[in-house]
Amino acid sequence: MRTRSPFRSPMVRFPVFSLWLFPLWLGCQTPSVCKDPSCASTANCKPEEGRCGSSCVLLQTDPKHCGACGKTCPSNHVCKQGACVLECPKDQAVCGSSCVSLQKDPKHCGACGVGCPSDHVCVDGSCAFQCPQGTQDCGNNVCISVQTDPKNCGACGKVCLSDCKEGRCAPVRDLALGAGHSCILLEDQTAQCWGKNDAGQLGHSATSPTDPPQAVVGLTKAKQLAVGSKHSCALFEDGSVGCWGLDAFGTGSTTTTPKKIQGISRATQITAGDAHNCALLEDGTGVCWGWGMAGQLGTGSTPMFGAVAPILGLSRIKQLSAGSTHTCARLEDGTVKCWGNNNNGQLGNGTAGNTSPNPLLVIEVSGAQDISAGHSSTCAILKDGTAKCWGSDLSGNLGVGDRPGWSFQEPTPLPVQEFRNGIQISAGTSHTCATSNDGTAFCWGNNNDGQLGGSKPDSTRTALQVQGLTGIQRVAVGNGISCAIFKDSTHRCWGQRGF
Repeated sequence: MRTRSPFRSPMVRFPVFSLWLFPLWLGCQTPSVCKDPSCASTANCKPEEGRCGSSCVLLQTDPKHCGACGKTCPSNHVCKQGACVLECPKDQAVCGSSCVSLQKDPKHCGACGVGCPSDHVCVDGSCAFQCPQGTQDCGNNVCISVQTDPKNCGACGKVCLSDCKEGRCAPVRDLALGAGHSCILLEDQTAQCWGKNDAGQLGHSATSPTDPPQAVVGLTKAKQLAVGSKHSCALFEDGSVGCWGLDAFGTGSTTTTPKKIQGISRATQITAGDAHNCALLEDGTGVCWGWGMAGQLGTGSTPMFGAVAPILGLSRIKQLSAGSTHTCARLEDGTVKCWGNNNNGQLGNGTAGNTSPNPLLVIEVSGAQDISAGHSSTCAILKDGTAKCWGSDLSGNLGVGDRPGWSFQEPTPLPVQEFRNGIQISAGTSHTCATSNDGTAFCWGNNNDGQLGGSKPDSTRTALQVQGLTGIQRVAVGNGISCAIFKDSTHRCWGQRGF
């Protein structure tokens, strides 16, 4: 029988799990031993990386740990060599601590620190003059309100004859454009005139010229206007006619305010030449008065000054139109008759040189729908929408094109080239414009002041469409100016405005 030695201690027994806990007592010595992330070592990271928390990061380039763990760069910065550095888009540059566009920034225009004056902006790296909102620079660094300026209404060069309101020309009822002055009839049936005024033709009770337009004194309830060389007239709602200026009454007298013409009632339309006037009456007859030495009154005689008298032998008149010293009538049957000065063949009877105080039939014109007598020419729109013109062609204002044996005068009506579907026409001193049934306008002749409104700067002997305008109801022309009245009664003009 064995006996226990008194010197031996009892055997100590460890639990089985004690071998698994042994490394915890010693600490994590290598990554291969400890798989707990909290025990991770920098031995996992590349030489150029550092450990931030449980991740290996490039402290030289990481924007969230730039130079040190947790050091974050602002949103418009990058991390370079452990430091946050401002980085700008490709079209911007660093000026101080900001990204700026050297092409657009008025404080750094073209280069950092180069500032523009307060009334300039930076355009493509250069300081440029700029007007405040609602105005535009229409030349010479002068800011103009395109909301209210009648010479630049809505945009530079867009001309109004009436007031300019909110960038649009105020509505008008009628336009009368002359060689030295013009008048407009407003929606309230009052009138305004501007330009030369040496004979009181503006109706301002004075003789000083004005621009912009000023009101005609005491004129109300007008429905149509007509202007001559140095006088103006108005047709009123009651069929009466009033005139002002020089030679307005057939007596050679002058008045600076409107006065009624005696002997006229029930007039439906008026027209004015240089120094004579005519009115169409509601019974289809017509009367004329004023200077008549070229036979332009159509009374069968050539008085220096003639009082109101009937046009000889004409009835069933639909329209009258007066040129400088000649007059024409469109009749109910579509024929046209003219009388007065014929030095350029403007009477259209196939001859030139002889005046006639009696109406003469215009040859080769039938089915006329509208007529217009210019300074020394005449034009008509025909039933088929074509147009014919005759008389002086010095500036190409007949629109008949270049032709063999061309002469500056054409006493026989010829077709206007490149124009069709016409409904209305207006002949001036050296150019002519007409309206087409699609609401567009065409002009031809002299273009020294841009009065043709086309895409080409040169004068033309054939019709050229006015660019950018539609919805036109009718056109009117004056000395170097053309205007269109639209279907909504607004208007636009092109060419020169002043005189």
